[in-house]
Amino acid sequence: MLIESKFYKNLKEYISILQSIFVIVGIFLALWHIFIVQKQVEIQTKALNESNKIASANYVLDLSKRLDAPKYDRILKAINDNDKNYPALRKSGGHFKNCVAFSFLCVK
Repeated sequence: MLIESKFYKNLKEYISILQSIFVIVGIFLALWHIFIVQKQVEIQTKALNESNKIASANYVLDLSKRLDAPKYDRILKAINDNDKNYPALRKSGGHFKNCVAFSFLCVK
């Protein structure tokens, strides 16, 4: 009986020590996981920023191609050459209807 109680007492101590070790290892693993997740988030954020820049550049190129279409040549020339001495819109004495200017400004 004495041997059994001593065995169980030692067993409880060993189990307690193992529990403490596993808790410490678990804390280190959790901290390591947080570190890894942080690095992944940084990489994904960088990739997202790069893809946003690429998408913006593609949109500007697409918009530029649409505005370079022949149907906007006259209004582009009028805007670029306008030294503010003459109006562009027809209702103010210019050459272009409001709908032409509106379609130029709202290219989709």
